[in-house]
Amino acid sequence: MSIQRLLELHELAKQDGRAYPRKRFLAKQLVSEEGKHFVGIVGARGTGKTILLRQYALEHDDAFYLSADTLEHDDDAWETIRGLSEHYGFRTFLLDEIHFLPDATALLKRVYDFLDVRILFSSSVALAMHASAHDLSRRVRLLKLHVFSFREYLAFAHGMSIPQLDLDAITAERWEPEHLRAGRFFDTYLRGGLLPFSLEESQPMGFLESIIEKVIAKDIPAVARLVLDELESIRRLLRFVGRSKIDGINYSSLSRNLGITKYNNIC
Repeated sequence: MSIQRLLELHELAKQDGRAYPRKRFLAKQLVSEEGKHFVGIVGARGTGKTILLRQYALEHDDAFYLSADTLEHDDDAWETIRGLSEHYGFRTFLLDEIHFLPDATALLKRVYDFLDVRILFSSSVALAMHASAHDLSRRVRLLKLHVFSFREYLAFAHGMSIPQLDLDAITAERWEPEHLRAGRFFDTYLRGGLLPFSLEESQPMGFLESIIEKVIAKDIPAVARLVLDELESIRRLLRFVGRSKIDGINYSSLSRNLGITKYNNIC
């Protein structure tokens, strides 16, 4: 892909970041990270990792947004970063969905050791990135982006700011009146309000199903060697678990409903 095309995609990403003025709570921590180390944002699809990076690109002129899954097979990520740094002055590179690169760990090591730039990256495959973090040692710090907490949901969906309430405070009944008033929104929160995209969709569960399918069809094969039959077993596994009562899930019931032995690795 040409540098000109990458620059165009970078500008489009900044425009998208402009469309989302509100920020996840993690944004403050992301901006406050200092030092030579790289920073990775790991979390499920739909939690807002991409928007966080695009908002960062919008607010930092020396930052360049690059989505790893848009690079073509013959693109060299190292040469792309080196060229944009040397010829265009970018000093921070925002690599979205880094697990789609052929060898992300090797790339991060090489950039860290030989280029005077920083990398902020995201990945929807947290297990793969946590495994890579051991190899990267001091070079990378991982930040987890979870689904909305109830307090964060209230801030985004209803413009409500309530004090943080930890488990000890709850068990000791040290809550404030505003905590009790916010309780009327809790059911909506549990029925799809955990993910940011639900704020724009009246029926978010259908989109959640699409996200799960993308994880199965695209993310898992990117980091694990599985055949098509095994991917279908994962689909059946999720359907069975999602429709079952807690006490109905065990090795025997999974084996019986998935049509595999209880010693198969898929379990």
